[in-house]
Amino acid sequence: MKSLSLFVLPERLAICRLSPDEPIPESLAHTRFLSVTRTDDELSIALPEESVPARWKAEKGWRCLTDYIPVREGDLEKARRVLVANGHVVKLRTLCIPCCPPEQHKCCSPQNHVRYPHG
Repeated sequence: MKSLSLFVLPERLAICRLSPDEPIPESLAHTRFLSVTRTDDELSIALPEESVPARWKAEKGWRCLTDYIPVREGDLEKARRVLVANGHVVKLRTLCIPCCPPEQHKCCSPQNHVRYPHG
């Protein structure tokens, strides 16, 4: 079996379940993380907890492993242990928004730099 290298994203996520005909708000276009799934039964949106519109019902307390595998925060350590025990690598990805160009940034490694669109 091929080993995977996975990162844990720093954001706490919420999963919102809406009616299937609900429009996706344009205000979410610049959200750091956004996953949208529409079926005949519902519209599901995963996004950072602090980005959830006030009128939406949200299940909070989710974390995400890249290749974007949602895991309840309370189960994250168990999931990490199982993956590592099976030969995979799981690393915590830190949230780093550098104040200078990556080649001058010294507080963390360049692969951890996350640049968000301004807007």
